[in-house]
Amino acid sequence: MTLSTVKEELEAAKWDVSQAQKDLSKYHQYNESGKDYVVMAAKRELEWALQRIHRALMIDSGREVEVPR
Repeated sequence: MTLSTVKEELEAAKWDVSQAQKDLSKYHQYNESGKDYVVMAAKRELEWALQRIHRALMIDSGREVEVPR
């Protein structure tokens, strides 16, 4: 694993966070069930971002990590 892999993971995490923000910006446009869906979608994006950040930290510390693509 290389520094570029860490950078790729962090860039992907940044994109995931951006998507969550985009999802949440539409929150007020929906009814209750739509709001629930928007929150679930944003939560999923943030969970993916957290996983990517965790992988980047593990790679940076020299641990072997399988990075799904």
